[in-house]
Amino acid sequence: MTDAGDPWLGLERELDLWADAGNVAPFWWRDDDAVVPSDRLDRLLSLAAHQQTPLCLAVVPEPATEALQSRLQEVADVRVAVHGWGHVNHAPDGEKKAEFGPHRPLRVMTEEAAQGLQRISALFGGQAIATFVPPWNRIDTNLIAPLGEIGFTGVSGHRSRKTTASVTDVTAADIHVDIVDWGESRAFVGEEPALRTIYVQLAEAREAEIELPATGLLTHHLVMDDAAFDFTARLLEKIHAHRGATWLTPKAVFSR
Repeated sequence: MTDAGDPWLGLERELDLWADAGNVAPFWWRDDDAVVPSDRLDRLLSLAAHQQTPLCLAVVPEPATEALQSRLQEVADVRVAVHGWGHVNHAPDGEKKAEFGPHRPLRVMTEEAAQGLQRISALFGGQAIATFVPPWNRIDTNLIAPLGEIGFTGVSGHRSRKTTASVTDVTAADIHVDIVDWGESRAFVGEEPALRTIYVQLAEAREAEIELPATGLLTHHLVMDDAAFDFTARLLEKIHAHRGATWLTPKAVFSR
């Protein structure tokens, strides 16, 4: 995929193939864990505004503040999704963290999700979207149908964690590349691994001649280092500049 001196060349070449075939590869952007305004959030929002890139911001409903609502009112291309309820881990010791995993009664989780939708809708008004983003990208798939019954129209997790359920009317749009290494360092994963994930997603769809789900970029502004911010800025710019790619709005993503 890559050139020894420039790991971006593989992505550019793949997008060239899309463009040469008369196709456009769709991308979308989600950032998680927003609760209050911060310098890091301001930096992220500045990137979105500078590149005119739509952003889906997953906000934790229970601790979300009116100060965040006031800050987001200043930004045109941001939509707010429901990021669980309190971002509290309910998994037993020794298991992967999850707030809405298979560890609690569906009734309890459905009630919390409904509270989350009500709070986000009341706080953010027209910027809110009825999309559920489970913390840690883990969800009991048995919960997805009840989500539709309480008013959710979208759900978004991670492609590798099987959050989708095609039997419901809830549109699933997962992310594909998380640019944070969730080990001890919580540093940027690196250009080559991040770009390889994107490249493989594009190449597999092109070679199989299947419709490509929008490739999801996931950021976490609260823990991103300078390298992660720099990568995000460059990726936004590259996708915008290439005739074989485009950024989709959250509304477009969850109506595909």
